[in-house]
Amino acid sequence: MDITEIVQHAKDDLLKEGEHRPWMYVEFEEKELNIIAFADFPYQTTLEKQKVFFGLGRKLGTESPGKNICQVIFIVEAWMSHYAKGEKPKHSPSKDPNRMEVLTIQVLDANHATRKLTESVHIVDMIRDGSGELVDLLHRKDEMQEVHNPILTAFLAGFESTKLSDEEFARIMERAFRGGL
Repeated sequence: MDITEIVQHAKDDLLKEGEHRPWMYVEFEEKELNIIAFADFPYQTTLEKQKVFFGLGRKLGTESPGKNICQVIFIVEAWMSHYAKGEKPKHSPSKDPNRMEVLTIQVLDANHATRKLTESVHIVDMIRDGSGELVDLLHRKDEMQEVHNPILTAFLAGFESTKLSDEEFARIMERAFRGGL
């Protein structure tokens, strides 16, 4: 998938609608594209999100036997806070009085040949007027390469788990619940 097109489409949709519901694009090595649109996204904690995304990945893996994912892109509105280097956050971004409203485009590239995952994020600042109307978007060009998104990793793990035998999957789950992967 062309990330420039994805970012532009997300920006266009956001400006047109005034909001951007969470979307996930999943591309297989065969260049087949799946789009998952969330009507609602009530999950608060990272663990809740990981469980949901693992289940979504597992469902897609069951429906797509023999396929490999090469890229996952997740787009969602979020709050963001800025802190000086080394400064610890005082509270979550949603409770920060100086928070910024952003659209995040999170990307996970999976290279099956090298068995390497690469993760990045694109940030688009949402600029609203005094009445709360969205008036402009600013795509930050400083893409952060050193990111890790446990939600996208959970999705990929759910997808890949469908390639295991029932016995292998049961053994892994049993060890995970005992805390000894």
